[in-house]
Amino acid sequence: MDEMRYSPENILAGCLLVNGNETVEQIQDIVNVKDFQNTQAQAVYEAALRLKISGKENNPVTIQDTAKDMGVILSNEYCAAQMEISHFAGDIQELAHIIHDSSIEREASLIGQKLAYMEIKPLEAMAQLSEILQTQQSRLLTPMEAAQGAMDEIVKASQGEGRQYLSTGYSMLDRQLSGGLVKCGLITVAARPGTGKTIVGLNLADNVAKKYGTVLYISLEMPYTQLWNRRAARTSGVDSAKIANGDLTPEEWKLVTEAFDLLSQRPFVIRDKPTTLGDIQSEARRIKDLAMIVIDHIGLIKTDRRKSSYENMKEISNGLKQLAMSLGIPIIALCQLNRQSEQKESKRPTMANLRDSGTIEEDSDVVCLLFRQAVYDAENHAGDEIQDIDFIIDKDRFGPPGIVTLNYCAATSRITEKAYGY
Repeated sequence: MDEMRYSPENILAGCLLVNGNETVEQIQDIVNVKDFQNTQAQAVYEAALRLKISGKENNPVTIQDTAKDMGVILSNEYCAAQMEISHFAGDIQELAHIIHDSSIEREASLIGQKLAYMEIKPLEAMAQLSEILQTQQSRLLTPMEAAQGAMDEIVKASQGEGRQYLSTGYSMLDRQLSGGLVKCGLITVAARPGTGKTIVGLNLADNVAKKYGTVLYISLEMPYTQLWNRRAARTSGVDSAKIANGDLTPEEWKLVTEAFDLLSQRPFVIRDKPTTLGDIQSEARRIKDLAMIVIDHIGLIKTDRRKSSYENMKEISNGLKQLAMSLGIPIIALCQLNRQSEQKESKRPTMANLRDSGTIEEDSDVVCLLFRQAVYDAENHAGDEIQDIDFIIDKDRFGPPGIVTLNYCAATSRITEKAYGY
């Protein structure tokens, strides 16, 4: 009798009665309601789950009332007895694993009994065992579990945690993008050569690395030293050409040295060698606390020469989207536009100007087209001149299309808000 009283299910039920919300948060991803064998302990867990989802107070009285609505009576004596033994819990998650594993063992044991009594054939028994393991490892969430998961995300967001977007570092752009760079999203940033897509990629990457965690920058167009020069120019305000040539005044040397020191402490990882989709996937999964990936640019990823360019791009864009979803991070894919936009009088691009646009447009959550009128002006603009750069949001699964104009300076590789200038 004592052994049953101190069973993992009863002890966990006591923990749920003492501290329902906190206990649910710790075990909901480990144990399912159906894993419980004890009807009353099962009812306590299901009631606590329902109360947490609905946002109602989670205590012994509300759990009793909710269980009653479910058709299970939890007496005061039962609740008191379980609460009394809750201090034996130790590691709550370990208890949940024990209950979950016991559920699998019971199902496997039933299959073994059927096999022993020749109610099923060996091959059928093996198939049923395999199905149990697959179901336990990759089962679909029940509506209750899904609702709880979604509610938890909302609560975290309201508390400033677990937000679904990473800030771009530009408030105007964040507002247009309904919050910023969407996690689990593939964001395509496309432009004609010379428009500034690498500078945009570096600015976004540095802003994210500074605030959220490690950024993996896949550079397929220039070596890491050139990227570091541009990052140092952005941080120090010194012309990137002067940095590259080492043509610096004592004061500029001081500024650049300080910039390199600061940037060396920022979690920004660069891969600048020929790369396949598989390389990106492997590299990304090795990095801890990965916040974002930037690929500069998607058209230079190594592909299978036996396939058409469309087939290769379809495989790459779909693979990047799946990687973003599995890692829960945004992936920014810089992309080159075709020449057709330059044949128009306005020169302004649309999604139709994306190379292999069908598959990229389909897989992307956001398509942002970059445009600088200065590129097409007859006047010879100096590199240190502040110019307008338009972020044309032509597709956004989570919000309306629109245009955001920011400041652009090629010499210092800086992009800033127009409201704040330099």
